[in-house]
Order: sequence, then structure tokens, then C-alpha cells
Amino acid sequence: MTPYQCSHTGTVVTVWPQINLTRLLGYSDLPARQIALVRLDDGIHIETEIVDVASEQSKPGLRVRLVLRKMRRESNGNEMYGYKFTPIQEPQKNLEADAGATSQDSPGA
Repeated sequence: MTPYQCSHTGTVVTVWPQINLTRLLGYSDLPARQIALVRLDDGIHIETEIVDVASEQSKPGLRVRLVLRKMRRESNGNEMYGYKFTPIQEPQKNLEADAGATSQDSPGA
């Protein structure tokens, strides 16, 4: 068997809230975790948690990337890490640069 490096980006196929999860004391006010089926760019499908996004924004078609997150702390003090997915941030346009270019291009400027 040869090692395979999966893609670190993909697209949400379907998403659902994780319900019937036993809530730990003190955590009952947190929203339900968003679980999704993600199709990675290399065609592999993976079930994962979507983080850093409101539940109403977690929907099919959302582009996501792999992140490493702390999952929990063990009783011996060691922290356990695992993968989750977060939305890919679209590059924001520099509005000031666009406004400057527009004013220079307009007649009479």
C-alpha cells in the first residue's frame, strides 16, 4: 500500500446539526455542532465538523479547507488534536484602491 496525501480543500455536499448529543454541564447553551459531508478536490468524501461559520451559512456548495483544532484535554493533561474544516475566505477587494482608480479614470479628474 502506498501513502496518499488527500486534498486539504473541498466543497460541502450536505450538512446537518449534530443533535442528541449529551451536553456537558456548563455547555448546554452552545449551538449544535455542524456536521458535513465534504467532497475533497481529489474526489474523496469525508464526514467532518464545520467550524468558524454560522449554522445558516453552512450549506451545500460552501468551499472549505482543512484545519487542525484542539479536540479535548486528556485526564493526564495532554491535549488531543484533530481535523475539522472551515470556510475558505474569499479575498476582499481593496475598496480604497478601486475608488482611487475610478476617480483617476473619470474625465475632469
